[in-house]
Amino acid sequence: MNLQKLYIIVAFVVTEILSLTSCIPPFSCEQWIKENIEPKEYKGIVKAKIEVMPGSGKVILSSNDTIEVCTQGLSKFWNKVLVSDSVYKKKGERVITVYSKGLTQTYDFPCCDY
Repeated sequence: MNLQKLYIIVAFVVTEILSLTSCIPPFSCEQWIKENIEPKEYKGIVKAKIEVMPGSGKVILSSNDTIEVCTQGLSKFWNKVLVSDSVYKKKGERVITVYSKGLTQTYDFPCCDY
């Protein structure tokens, strides 16, 4: 195969890939929060904290709810919440409240957009 034909094939493949990726809408953090966080209510005692992979974790509550978090974006929450703490998030809001050993702390729920 000569170099000119190879160049045409590579250009065609790149054009096809670019056209496919342009059909995917860009990620919207605000939309993700409105659809995935605000409609939920979390209420329970923390049973477990699991780091799923670097930057991502799960907080398992006694109510069998699982709060999936970005451990980097929500690092203040992730670093402070402990097993046996109480956690509450009101439906329609994005603020998580943690009750721990007589202290009450609130955290705004960000999204992972990295």
